[in-house]
Amino acid sequence: MGNVYSKSSIENLKNTVDIVDVISRRVELKRAGANYKACCPFHKEKTPSFMVSESRQYFTCFGCGEKGDVFQFMMKYYNLDFGEAVEKLADEYGIRMEKKGRSDDGLTRLFEVNRLAARFFYNAMTSGPNPGYTYMRGRGLSNSTMKKFGIGYADEKWSSLYEHLKKNGVSDKDMLDLGLVSQKNGKCYDRFRNRVIFPIINTSGKVIGFGGRALEKDAQAKYLNSPESRVFLKKNNLYGLNITRGNAVSSGYMILVEGYMDAISLYQHGVENVAASCGTALTEEQARLLKRYTKDVVLSYDADAAGRKAALRGIEILRKEGLGVKVLHVTDGKDPDDFVKMYGKDAYLDLVGKALPYAAYKLESAKQRYELGTTEGKIAYLREASRIISALDPVEEDQYKRIVADDQGVSTGVLTREIESIRNKESKKAEKTRSTSQPADAQAEVQDVELTRVEKNLIRLFMMDSKYLDRIEKEPDLIESPFALKLFVLARDRIKKDGTVDVRSMTDELTDAEQKVFMDIRENVLIDPQQKEEFFIQCRNAHEADKLRSEERALSAQLDMAEDEEIISELQRRLMSVRNKILSLTGNA
Repeated sequence: MGNVYSKSSIENLKNTVDIVDVISRRVELKRAGANYKACCPFHKEKTPSFMVSESRQYFTCFGCGEKGDVFQFMMKYYNLDFGEAVEKLADEYGIRMEKKGRSDDGLTRLFEVNRLAARFFYNAMTSGPNPGYTYMRGRGLSNSTMKKFGIGYADEKWSSLYEHLKKNGVSDKDMLDLGLVSQKNGKCYDRFRNRVIFPIINTSGKVIGFGGRALEKDAQAKYLNSPESRVFLKKNNLYGLNITRGNAVSSGYMILVEGYMDAISLYQHGVENVAASCGTALTEEQARLLKRYTKDVVLSYDADAAGRKAALRGIEILRKEGLGVKVLHVTDGKDPDDFVKMYGKDAYLDLVGKALPYAAYKLESAKQRYELGTTEGKIAYLREASRIISALDPVEEDQYKRIVADDQGVSTGVLTREIESIRNKESKKAEKTRSTSQPADAQAEVQDVELTRVEKNLIRLFMMDSKYLDRIEKEPDLIESPFALKLFVLARDRIKKDGTVDVRSMTDELTDAEQKVFMDIRENVLIDPQQKEEFFIQCRNAHEADKLRSEERALSAQLDMAEDEEIISELQRRLMSVRNKILSLTGNA
């Protein structure tokens, strides 16, 4: 089919999906510095020459010469035309596409109008003395920094921009649609007046909107931003990312601040891996955008109540997208702009080095809400801390239980029991929700397709190499869930009947829910073909370690309640033995 989708929805799709994620679902990628490499899927080769750039969202094969963006990859990989590639990607990522029509008319023109406006504001800033220039120089910004970020000035008159754009043939409708002007009683007037202007530019280099900082002390709105339009969706963009994304790649992390000036000031002082959230609370789309360039984020928000609330919300969104996250609050009640100007780059980076990890920050924030000098306050905090720790993985849980117990002068056993109580309540609540929101057959279907991590890995392994069917059959407790056993039996039967595993015929015998899980395993469980045996051994060890951890938890609970010295000694001996076995299997406790 030809392309039937609007330019704006195609651009939104391209900005939303990550080419590394798209290609890794089809080709086994390995990290190579700031990029990823693989054997090319478009020609036969033994030495990888296929490279994927996360920062540029582009692939290149130095062997056969194929290259392009995510759409060109899909077209080549599946032999599709452009429209079919767009549709397949949109379906895969659940993104709604807009068909061509009126909504697509003039999109290029709208970007051009914003460019004209940005140029007008910049010229006003640099053409002679003005309050905007005086203000920004007073804030410590150099001419080169203002040029780098394209900072402009909107004078105090009511129609300076409007008249300029009219002379350049721009219609009132386009200006109104972009929020460059407002209208009252049929008359248009400039939206931005007597303000410093920060153009917001996407990673494609297009001006999509503006932020304006008031120069009047008694202005009703200190900051005024462009309204959302067909070319500007706040949730999809981060201020400064068009300039700083390469620095995030090279440094290995991104610093995320709240305001335009925080980002610009840090950049001027040499902290160049920084972006700001466009005057909006952090969104899932922004988190996914960050993930293209880094796997770790440091939130540098204000230390006031609003900043803490924003940070607590932000860390959950970033964690949900698989990003590592830490939080720092600038000392002395200063924002990042003031701090870096007063103390410099090294002092700020020292704060970055001391930023609190996810759990530590949540626990520290919780402590501030309670009167720990009272019994009631201490109990309330310990319960809140237990809720926070209950959401962590086993290694983190163990560490933070010890930290909180030492800090509050209680035993880890107290926290363990509280955490187990919380998890039991949540489990019952979730079960009740499922029972009231799903019919019985739907509940059974969901439960039937639940798999352990080890089972998923083993299923992918025996689909790659059928000899592992025999290995698993000799150790039947490796897979126990109904769906894993069903796939095992289907694969084994086809080997006996046809001598090969026909994935398509297996899929035909699966329910819709089972097909989704099966497809997820095939696309997302990656195994190096040269290390299949090592992978199998790791799976077997992980399965045994999981069983031992269950025994470890039971022994720990018994030990917490034991009082007899002989029983305590025996339990400690058994617990140490179990932990040593886990260590020998996994290399960590």
